[in-house]
Amino acid sequence: MKPTYDSSIHKKQKIQSYEQLKMWRTEKIPSVKNNHFELNEFHDELIAKVVLLSIKKVETEQGNPPARFAFIVMGSAGRFEQSVWSDQDHGIIFEGNDDHQDYFLRLGKEIVKGLTICGYEPCDGKVMANNPLWCRSSHSWEEQLSHWLKEDSWENLRNTSIFIDSRVLIGDPSLLQERKQMVFDKIENEKHLLKRMADNVETSKKGLGWFGQLIPIQKGPNKGKIDFKLTVLFPFVNAMRLLSYAEKISDSSTLKRFQRLSDSEAQLQKYEKTFLKALDYRLKHADSTQSYENIHFINVDQISKSDRQMLKGWIKEGSILLNLVLDHSRKKLGNEDKL
Repeated sequence: MKPTYDSSIHKKQKIQSYEQLKMWRTEKIPSVKNNHFELNEFHDELIAKVVLLSIKKVETEQGNPPARFAFIVMGSAGRFEQSVWSDQDHGIIFEGNDDHQDYFLRLGKEIVKGLTICGYEPCDGKVMANNPLWCRSSHSWEEQLSHWLKEDSWENLRNTSIFIDSRVLIGDPSLLQERKQMVFDKIENEKHLLKRMADNVETSKKGLGWFGQLIPIQKGPNKGKIDFKLTVLFPFVNAMRLLSYAEKISDSSTLKRFQRLSDSEAQLQKYEKTFLKALDYRLKHADSTQSYENIHFINVDQISKSDRQMLKGWIKEGSILLNLVLDHSRKKLGNEDKL
């Protein structure tokens, strides 16, 4: 069966090994590392090249893909919010029956190998296309998503949120869009799910004390630092994801979710600029970081007083935004119960 990806891209891609792609990354990253959009466009290009090379390798062993498919990226890649260093979060949706799963799991294994060589750490939570949980037929994906929503444990709703933050990098976009629409329809028809999503908004790591001071990590290798991703960025991310459930916004990027706001939500748009400033600030302080493990941590004692004030302001704005979205969701439910 004819593959859905553009096979002509293979002919344009002269790089023939993951090691060459790793060298290309090293050469290219200095020119894009200080611009959020250019950096994330580069990540997309690099990851796509790795996937295309992986497809070629698997084709030589097992032939062409047996069905149409979509390679999806999730997490910070799905939201177009990667920093200089990033881990892997990805999956595969394929058409047809589950008999094709072995082929696509083999492809997923090759993709994980290639991305690891190119500097993307494997996901600690195994949210990768070599894991049967994240590499499934379109029908099996629907069954799994329905199960996650029906058995709405914290872990299942977290997995649903990971999926909603996905986008297609290579393959058929409709395979993802149809599954997302199913989730949105289910949440619209079963109002309690929106409340459960609100209840399960990941609690952001507390960044401010009673007197408005930054609270650094108290022990361990990152003592004296704050986790910028959890304390500053995630309140914005979680708020706009929750809003995407209520308003059926299929875009996975936090910035694009801001841009899809309706006139009735115009009061939330001002927080988009704050979020973008925070993303740019993170890149500024990631300049000297040489590994994924340390990319999100900032030493409080090594930044200026004005920067500390700015971070505190962003943390407060993220909290305000999240509360506004919770209020919006409460109105969507049509009751006055606290979410």
